[in-house]
Amino acid sequence: SRLREYVEVRQLSWLIFRENTDYSLNDIARIFKRNHATILYGVRQAQALIATNRHVREDYNNLKQKFIELL
Repeated sequence: SRLREYVEVRQLSWLIFRENTDYSLNDIARIFKRNHATILYGVRQAQALIATNRHVREDYNNLKQKFIELL
């Protein structure tokens, strides 16, 4: 879906994978059935959102914590 709320969570997920695993962009792209360039763009978008939006930053921290708990 291209709804903003889904796109942001998906991009935040890509960023979390990128920061907390040794997966390459291609590995992450395969997992999410996307192109590596899409993952790179999404990671950069997520970083920009986190830097400028407090609510997105809180969502990111919550998602990251849950991800780390799963590891």
